Amino acid sequence: KEKIKKNGKKGKYNISKEEMNIIVGENVDRLCSIEIRPRMAASGVFPALYKAARNKYLYPLTYLAAKGIIENIKEKDHIFILTGAGGPPRYPKGESDGLPGAVALARSLHLGLNLNPIIITEKRNFEPIYAMANEMGMNPLLPNQTFSSRINPLLVLDFPCGKEKSSEVSHALLKNINLQLLWS
Repeated sequence: KEKIKKNGKKGKYNISKEEMNIIVGENVDRLCSIEIRPRMAASGVFPALYKAARNKYLYPLTYLAAKGIIENIKEKDHIFILTGAGGPPRYPKGESDGLPGAVALARSLHLGLNLNPIIITEKRNFEPIYAMANEMGMNPLLPNQTFSSRINPLLVLDFPCGKEKSSEVSHALLKNINLQLLWS
């Protein structure tokens, strides 16, 4: 547990920007660790996992993740955002956070840090992702388009189900795209 140095500059409310970021991180962590489960599902899993992880670090996990991204990534870097676990066939109507969360994260990382987001998911998720992307002001790339050819670009790539095919595609993606961040 290493303490992060505060820059000492106080803002309007006598709190530094770094201290405010930590407070925001605490609140985002609190939101992310809320567990809402179906009646028959095991409960207490998310809070226990969060508590175990948080015991290792002095600062909020979301704060540390954001700080790490900001300090280690530069504009136009490519990022993979993986999604699709909460969709058909197991959940015919889908989950309420996976696909929209991936698109919202892609938008935030593009607009906030000027990164090139690449959502990787099964083909069956393309239509809802494209619809959400359009609603959020993102522009999915068409074949042969580059990130510089569109405003607020988003690349969506197919990832096959099944161990053999997915292993092959994983290696090809990592070989062909200069990846800087993978978010799963």
